Amino acid sequence: MRNRGEGAWSQEGIVNLSSLKFAFGIFKWLRKKAPEVPYFDTLLKRVVDKLPPDPNLRPKKGELVRLRALFAQPRIWTLLIQPDMRVVAELKDEVLVCLDPRRHSLNPRLAEEIATLAVAEFPGILPAAEQAKIMAEMQRRAFEASDAARERDKVELIELISGGAVKIDATRASGVDQYRKQLTMRLRQLQPQYEFQIKYHVVEGGQENIALSHLLDDNRWLAVCSKAGAGKSALVVREAMSLLARQDNVVVFLNLKTWKHKSAAADSYSSIAIDDILESSIVPVNEDSLAKVVQGSNQQPLWQIWFLDGVNELPSELSGHVLSVVTQHLRSSIASSLCITDRSEARYVDSNWTKVLLQDLEWAEVQKHAAGSLENAAEARYELLRTPFFLEIAVTAGKWEWRNSTEAIRSLFKNRLGLEESELTQLAEFALSVYQTQRSLNFDVSALAEKTGRELARKLAESGLLIPAQEGAASFYHQLLHDYLCSRAVYNRPDSWVPSTFDSLSFDANTYEAIFMVVDQIESESMMTAYLTALYNWNWFATIRCVDRAIRDGLEISDELLVTLSAMLAEKRFDRVHGSRTRAVEWTSKLDELRGYNFSGSVGIKGVVEEVERVAPKARSPWFNTWVTLFTKIGSSDQPLFENDIFLLDDANPFIGWTASQVIRWSSMDEKDLALVRSAYRGARHGLDDISRSVRWRAVHALGCHPSTDSSDLLLFAIDHDDYPWVVYGAVRSLLEMAALSSSDRASSILAEVGARLEQLPPEALGQVALVTRYDRDQEGWKEHWAAQVWPLLERAHQLQTDEINRERWKGRLEAFRDWVDQGQINARI
Repeated sequence: MRNRGEGAWSQEGIVNLSSLKFAFGIFKWLRKKAPEVPYFDTLLKRVVDKLPPDPNLRPKKGELVRLRALFAQPRIWTLLIQPDMRVVAELKDEVLVCLDPRRHSLNPRLAEEIATLAVAEFPGILPAAEQAKIMAEMQRRAFEASDAARERDKVELIELISGGAVKIDATRASGVDQYRKQLTMRLRQLQPQYEFQIKYHVVEGGQENIALSHLLDDNRWLAVCSKAGAGKSALVVREAMSLLARQDNVVVFLNLKTWKHKSAAADSYSSIAIDDILESSIVPVNEDSLAKVVQGSNQQPLWQIWFLDGVNELPSELSGHVLSVVTQHLRSSIASSLCITDRSEARYVDSNWTKVLLQDLEWAEVQKHAAGSLENAAEARYELLRTPFFLEIAVTAGKWEWRNSTEAIRSLFKNRLGLEESELTQLAEFALSVYQTQRSLNFDVSALAEKTGRELARKLAESGLLIPAQEGAASFYHQLLHDYLCSRAVYNRPDSWVPSTFDSLSFDANTYEAIFMVVDQIESESMMTAYLTALYNWNWFATIRCVDRAIRDGLEISDELLVTLSAMLAEKRFDRVHGSRTRAVEWTSKLDELRGYNFSGSVGIKGVVEEVERVAPKARSPWFNTWVTLFTKIGSSDQPLFENDIFLLDDANPFIGWTASQVIRWSSMDEKDLALVRSAYRGARHGLDDISRSVRWRAVHALGCHPSTDSSDLLLFAIDHDDYPWVVYGAVRSLLEMAALSSSDRASSILAEVGARLEQLPPEALGQVALVTRYDRDQEGWKEHWAAQVWPLLERAHQLQTDEINRERWKGRLEAFRDWVDQGQINARI
């Protein structure tokens, strides 16, 4: 990776001034000081001293005279006190006039060197006290300019709410200078109202707080990850602004939060191309116009630095596709770097990505901004103030009296807008409908006005909680606001606690914040049990994280529920699929610490069952009693499995239904028993309700541990015909398990059938082809033929990947399989 120079001086939060009056005021102040400190000569001397040693790149005597006169002019000082990217370009044009035209070929480079150094050296010629005074005033003016831009946004939204025409500025820049001017103005509007000192570290190498611009010099792919509200967007906006002062690059800033993508249907995502994604650019641009900008004013291609902000704010399938398209596009240009923001680290595990993790704000930073607000806060609630988003709420409101993040966000809507509860509920229903129908943060302003009323829509626009998006659309200024509203709607409607709603709420398990916020609003133990039970039927990991959050926030969770979750999680510690055990081990320990259990120390399945019997409450509700009786049959040779146990696969309680699936996996099953499992699948085959889908998933999951021709045929049927993605996922997993447990001939047959379907498998299901291959079984000799047989399937899956990100991901999966083989000291040729 290249090693670029520092470029022009950049100061955090300092941007161009709109007031010439202030600029000339500074000029007069400098002239008044001139007898004591010769600013003009000092600056020019510093610039000349730092020019390259090449004699052709140093001004001659006559040129120095003209440059001295140039630097004494008011309009040049007006430029120099505005340290943004436009200064170098404009100053370069001024310097060119002073240079000898006979050195025409060298002049552009010399002029740029002088202009860049002048901007970089300007702060150093001022006394420290005066410099601080000027810079503070400039920052104040910058915030005023930003506030003015926000006011223009409000006016535009109010006009749209009133039925005005959509104003679309689709003027694409004709050159790099015009493009940079447009970008500067738009980035200014994205700057947060408050500047907090955000710190971070690089995952590999332990480096801390190195400017992202410098990390991008040495790392082509950079992922900035953190929890919601930690300041990812504020950080990349700041870094993009600083990069604009460097003339050897072009910054491309894509704001996925305001992108109105074409469709919410996953099967249409593959048609989204780079020009579609460039519609999210904060300035009008497409592939062709950007190519012209990148050429630069001297037709020398500039380094491209792309920022992709808000990857987690797209549905899971779409975010993966967007990353693939963007990285594939940038790979066609060696001179490029990419920086993304995401709540999750999971996408960036391969070695190509450098991960940067944001840290909570330091206490000194919190106290500096919110000393008065802290007086109202109970000590246990301080921690949330270390998140920039919530610290801003505290500073703006001048207090902090809320128990959790959900209450804090609710206060924004209540205090800023003065909404009645009925109005807030109406707005919440609208927000949820947007997630359900569009899987997007954007919505038409006209639809908002129609569904909630023009008065409420106008209040939102005037409060600043809304920002304009594309083509008459708007979005809330932060995803957490939309998340809260959706969580409120879901909390109010227990009948909506079904997997399809959770898919919408989480953008297909891409982010869990709205899921967590429902928990914050639940006040009764019985309602908490109902919510977490419904959630478990959708995603066990999200359920465990909700439990962790609820306990830490002091919310009531029944002992029955905690024992059930802890035991089912502990059972996963002994899953034969290597990858399934890791997360279970980690979270079993966490729940143990919170509740004083010892499931993490249980020896084998028998130990887990013994721990259940030790900690289970004596007073039991009917569902818990049924669950305990069933769970104790896991891995037990003393308690036979009856038909009624198998029939529990279709129980409406997911803890019972999924435990029945696990009991079947651990039990000895004959063909008659397996036929009952298959009949459970067929009985639910045509059901469109959530219970039917869950029963089919549980059934295919249970079949994986019991190789059978009839069962493998049913699993192949599920892959080909079932419309529920998680059933397909479970069927692929079970087929790989069957192959791992089968004779060499049967394994070959199953793997051939899976191989014939690789191209039709969605990413989650295809991932199981790699993950289940590391399947542990205590039987000598089986791994030798398994490793050799499954390797061609893994290679084929790797070859099918069409983009670099997925190729690298599969390369890592192949390497993980090789490591697993080596650790087992298996003598297999793969």
